[in-house]
Amino acid sequence: MIYKFNPSSKKPLTPAKTPLETTHEGEVPKHFTFHPNKKDAYLISELMGTVSVYNYNNGKLEKIQNIETHPHDFSGVIGSADIHISPDGNFLYANYKKARKDMSVLGNNYVDVYLKYSTNHGISWSNPVQLTNLAGQGILADYRYASISPNNASGEVNIACGRDTIPGANVNGAPSSIMK
Repeated sequence: MIYKFNPSSKKPLTPAKTPLETTHEGEVPKHFTFHPNKKDAYLISELMGTVSVYNYNNGKLEKIQNIETHPHDFSGVIGSADIHISPDGNFLYANYKKARKDMSVLGNNYVDVYLKYSTNHGISWSNPVQLTNLAGQGILADYRYASISPNNASGEVNIACGRDTIPGANVNGAPSSIMK
């Protein structure tokens, strides 16, 4: 849904001329961000692993392309998490999660978080960088709910995510979960 925002108005939010933007069937919009030029915008879909690229003009969004964020040989459940652009507009960051083959005794997979970036507005992406469960990080853990903060020193990006030693516990409500 698209709204105009005027904080000094009695009704600060009013629907835009075109108040809705439709997505492809099966897409689940997760996060939306504007480029600093205020002419381009990006929407990441949680379940399809795509980034929709929009032109923005006079309160109207026009979709110009859909781009996959996952590797072409990706298998398993797609789980895109977040998208942000650096303040200088040079880097578009997207992260996603991928279930590992490792399972707990309850049959739940551990999940890893990956980061990709684009330096050309999402036309092409870097190779994925695995951020979790790397050698030397200690005990195998389940990572979910990743969030990106690109507003850091030049060339830095921070990722925050939930970590649990019991895979799926934070989703399934296991009483021994450290995520509680």
